[in-house]
Amino acid sequence: MKKLLVSCLAVLLFMPTTIGSSIGTHSAHAEETSSTKLNAFTLIEDNYLTGTFTGDIAKVRLVVNGKNFTLINVTDGVIKYYAKDKILTTSDDVKLLAYSSSGQLLNTTIVTVKEAVIPTGSITPDSYLFGTDPRVTGTYSGDITRIALQVNGVVKQSIAVTDGTFSYYAKDKILAETDEVKILAYSSTGKLLDSQDVTVKTPVQLQGSIAPNTYFFNTDSRVTGTYSGDVVRVGLQVNGVLKQTIPVTNNSFSYFAKDKIITTSDEAQIIAYDKTGNILDQQPISIRLPFSVNTFNDNTPILSGTGVTNATIKIYINNSLAQTTETKQDGTFSYAIDYIDYNNKIKVEQWVNNQLREEKEFIVSKSGDVDYTLDSVLFWQQAKNGYKEKDTRYFGQVKPRYRNLITNLRLRISTGFGIYVDCTMAPDATGSFETTILPMYGATSLDQGPELTLDITTKDARKLYTMSYRIGTGIDYNIPVINSLYMMNQGNSKFSFSGNATTGSLIYAGVGYTASSLWAATPNIIPVTANFAEFGNFTTNQASGSLLFHRTANLPIYAYAVNPKSRAQSDIKLLIQNENINLPPSYINSSMMGQDLTILGIPNSKVKINMKAADYIGWGNPTDAEFTVQLNQYGVVSDYTTDSAGWLIQQYGNISVTNIVGGITGKTNILPIIQSEDQYDQIQYYAWKYGD
Repeated sequence: MKKLLVSCLAVLLFMPTTIGSSIGTHSAHAEETSSTKLNAFTLIEDNYLTGTFTGDIAKVRLVVNGKNFTLINVTDGVIKYYAKDKILTTSDDVKLLAYSSSGQLLNTTIVTVKEAVIPTGSITPDSYLFGTDPRVTGTYSGDITRIALQVNGVVKQSIAVTDGTFSYYAKDKILAETDEVKILAYSSTGKLLDSQDVTVKTPVQLQGSIAPNTYFFNTDSRVTGTYSGDVVRVGLQVNGVLKQTIPVTNNSFSYFAKDKIITTSDEAQIIAYDKTGNILDQQPISIRLPFSVNTFNDNTPILSGTGVTNATIKIYINNSLAQTTETKQDGTFSYAIDYIDYNNKIKVEQWVNNQLREEKEFIVSKSGDVDYTLDSVLFWQQAKNGYKEKDTRYFGQVKPRYRNLITNLRLRISTGFGIYVDCTMAPDATGSFETTILPMYGATSLDQGPELTLDITTKDARKLYTMSYRIGTGIDYNIPVINSLYMMNQGNSKFSFSGNATTGSLIYAGVGYTASSLWAATPNIIPVTANFAEFGNFTTNQASGSLLFHRTANLPIYAYAVNPKSRAQSDIKLLIQNENINLPPSYINSSMMGQDLTILGIPNSKVKINMKAADYIGWGNPTDAEFTVQLNQYGVVSDYTTDSAGWLIQQYGNISVTNIVGGITGKTNILPIIQSEDQYDQIQYYAWKYGD
């Protein structure tokens, strides 16, 4: 029996031990299936011994210095044993015994006991200005987590602090300059770590001044300026309404005001504040519009700029007063000056209270978008009739750019015997002008070589690129001839016109001839060569501009030649590209903003347009509709308004189109509506396209 007991003791003495883990089990199976892991127990700070377990553990017991304490139940793998009154020193021998539900000891775990860390800290309050400062502020260091204010021995509510600084609201707690005030600092456990007196001072009167810069309306976005003294914030007041205040530093300020100062007549002030919100200074802001003229060149029809509100603006062209206007309430001004060619001089003056304040002067520059080539201002021609036996008609057209600028055109024809013709023509609203010269005595002297002059008079002192057309003696009065005409569609609305005409003449070619053609090509001069002394071939490539020719079939193209010296004009040469009575016209267009209808097709034909109620997409009740349009000798109808045709056909999703030529009716084509945008006048228009 004694031998057996010794053996058992020997086994217990040599079992391995590990802090915080099992040091012994009742059986090998229990050791494999159950384990305990404990957290270190810190004196003073911890109330409970905590940890986790796995396996069949159901109860645990705390043993301190050999004394067994209460056996408690544990669940969900969590151990929490109240030990504050049981573990008292770091030298205590502490173990936790784990048992199964049947009371079997499964393992024993050593508990690590640690000494508590003693918190320390210090606090430094700033001086408190009575009646000025709303808060007691300062800094702290160490283990301080909360502070409290003590006034005349009464401790006020504590607050949490972080980041080494504190700010304690004290305006309703420190009520007299003689109050005894302390700031108290605590640890996380509520231990008082430090206490310091707060010095309560009588505030010194704060002073400061502010100086805003002039605010230039429509240019500046911020009110800027400088300040001095105890200014810490500034605010903007507009028409008596105070806007938000902002902090300032470094003796300068910048306040965003673009959305606050709305007009130059606004009354604005900048206000300076000290740190308690008292006003130290306020100054009015001078609001002005900087005098400026917006960018202007030879392709700008409006002269505009900014100045002082209600100022007088005088505009001079080549040192001659052209217009006097006034600035608006916001200081802006504008004048529809129309186009001015480059090299003209413009001066703009700003007058305030009948005194000249500022002026801007510049020479009109080139934009690169204006045509300054032959006939860029106008073109003019001589009818085919001769001078001597029949009346001779001179006529022409001012280009759109100059239609509002030219008031008169003076035509003079002189010979060796004197002035044969001296007349004045005034262009109409469309820019057209003409005059007729009657046969008279001395007409035969024209054979001796006259001089022909066409001088331009503008509405003011502006100079056009061409102010006079002068043709010297030896004028060739022969009427040019166009022998042939061809056109090739190059795609993307580009066309190549080719043909044969009198050498040296000006060639005008285009699509859809009218008095003011739908689209006219830039003139192309046929050069004189040794091989073609009399007739030469011409080719000119042009783009159609805003017009979209939906087919190359039934497309009426034209060309005519002009003698560049006498301006005598040939007959119109007309060609119908791919003429086919069974195909629709090449172009049908209706303006959405108007009621006109334009069609290009077979000359002298009729175009019948039929619409079915089933295709009606407009307003009101659907109905069938039909009308017939007569094309002229050039295959064109423009501005057709009968029965408001242009507006009517826009109400249908499809239209049926039929050509009638010489009483013969062609095939009917159904064309769907296509809506597109005119990039030139920025309105919507409707077009009809037959699929190519």
